[in-house]
Amino acid sequence: MELLQEQDMLFFMLILGGVFAALSFFFKIFSLNGKEFSMGAKMGILTPLLALVLYLFSGSLIFMAPQLFEEVKSFFTKKEFRLFLLLSTQLVGALLLLALSFVLESGKKNRVWGESSFSKIAKGVLYGIMIFPFATLASYFTHHIIDYFTSVPPSDQVAIALLKEFYKDKVLLFFFFFSLITIIPLAEELLFRGFFQNTLVDIIGGYTAVGVASIIFAFFHYAPSQGMANYELLVGLFFASMFIGIVYQKESSLLTSIASHATFNAVSFFCVLHQLV
Repeated sequence: MELLQEQDMLFFMLILGGVFAALSFFFKIFSLNGKEFSMGAKMGILTPLLALVLYLFSGSLIFMAPQLFEEVKSFFTKKEFRLFLLLSTQLVGALLLLALSFVLESGKKNRVWGESSFSKIAKGVLYGIMIFPFATLASYFTHHIIDYFTSVPPSDQVAIALLKEFYKDKVLLFFFFFSLITIIPLAEELLFRGFFQNTLVDIIGGYTAVGVASIIFAFFHYAPSQGMANYELLVGLFFASMFIGIVYQKESSLLTSIASHATFNAVSFFCVLHQLV
């Protein structure tokens, strides 16, 4: 039954990917003419470095201030505390990066955020849906190539392991889902698109900048506990990030890339949840 479901999912993703690929080709949805890489004020190297320090600082809070977290630990169950740590560190990171983006001089601030409108968000949702089958197929084939050449037992990705831990508790599941479609896309798109990709465009230009930013994005999701699952995850996230990076340049809007990222996470969430239920 599990094999049948996997084959059905593969068939569906191939059909969906084929349709989206045809639409992308005929309507040049993901194509750029080069002008999109000229987005205004130069970012400089200090801004993305400061953004990286702030992001790493938020993630290391649990190690830097363990006593603070120990004092609130007694108010939660083990599962609740794990989610609390995830939400609190991600929220601090998102708020710090958001604050940094708003204190920049107007030229740099406009470079990071670009255009803001409801239509840009709506486009981001559609882009996110289109990106999903391509990234999923990349992960799927990477998984089976690794499985063919190795005999290492499979291991869960961190996000899937957390979902398995939370899915029977509706409250925890809601807050986990909320973080996937709000806090995490906001923080990661500010860092990897708003700060890193813009800086890389100034230094190395064009598609190369999108590719390098996507490599950095993918490797930020590496975790030793994921074992061989790292490879399929990193490949899938690289492709997803490439498309989101192109979308960011094409639409000149961080809201579009945030919406694309949030939609991609939402679709991934419900696909995994469907398999669990």
